[in-house]
Amino acid sequence: MPISLNRLMKFRAILLLFLCIGFYLIVRLVTRYYSQNYRNSSIDFLKITNPNVNIIDPDDLSLDRNFTCIETREMFNLYRTNLCLHSKADYISSTVAVSHIWEEDDLKRVLFVLMKNPHMDMIDIGANIGGFTMFTAGALGRFTLAIDCYLPNIERIARAVQIRNVQNRVVLVQNAIYPVSGKSLRIRINDDPSGLNLFDNQANNLPKREYVVKTLRFDDVLPILIARNVKTAMIKIDIEAAESFMCESGFKIFEEINIPYIMMEWSRIRSKYQERYRFMIDFFSARGYVATNQLCRDLRTEDWLKNWPGNVFWLKRNYPRQLLCANAKQPQ
Repeated sequence: MPISLNRLMKFRAILLLFLCIGFYLIVRLVTRYYSQNYRNSSIDFLKITNPNVNIIDPDDLSLDRNFTCIETREMFNLYRTNLCLHSKADYISSTVAVSHIWEEDDLKRVLFVLMKNPHMDMIDIGANIGGFTMFTAGALGRFTLAIDCYLPNIERIARAVQIRNVQNRVVLVQNAIYPVSGKSLRIRINDDPSGLNLFDNQANNLPKREYVVKTLRFDDVLPILIARNVKTAMIKIDIEAAESFMCESGFKIFEEINIPYIMMEWSRIRSKYQERYRFMIDFFSARGYVATNQLCRDLRTEDWLKNWPGNVFWLKRNYPRQLLCANAKQPQ
């Protein structure tokens, strides 16, 4: 007996449904396999090539997860993410607990630059609890290399990364950037981990792991950037008057990676470390950067000690200013 047209159509519809489900499952499995192996391969590669680079897997079961996490406010009516907090004794965490955002104006500048530059990735040095990292990676979807010397900060970012399911967009490195790799330094810390400082001497008899950190040179993380095919990146750096160590130890990165935009804390205690700050000015000037304020207005080099603001933005002179500054005018 010939098959009716209706039965044939139903059979075709059911077959097509099974094919679509099968294709969807295959894509999910392949994507998960690729993401997991891609992430693990870059981690394993770095551990083999440079044991001084302490890469933290966000899914490591030994990490602490016992803390409060919140959802942030929305930025540009588009982007929101999650942040995991320290206790209320921590200045940054207590601020975020109330405002659900950290350094909103600077964060807007960072997101503006990344949105204007679709192929630009992010390097977050002094990531703290991830107030910038979790927006650039967790909301905007850019690859972000987050470096922080304090393990409890890294653990909080790791948990937020899990919540947002962006393990393949973030590499977490728990080290202090320093001119020498592999050195053990002590962290000066109290109940407020927002203002960490490094002791420049060998660590001895300190049983708690969070008080001892290993150093790396900034160039030590270049293989991560190469493995992730990073060609252009911006840097946000806030490491309590130790920003010059990035310059001292990062010659190769600045040669290999196009870094047109650097947001840097210009510490109020700069007078105590004048040689460090002079070194940075010479370093960036030699590489064609100009220092600007938050409004993208050029700063006079001779005013660096007394009159520069708390945050300085280093811009490459040969990079289109309108791609780095909102409402920017090209310099005369």
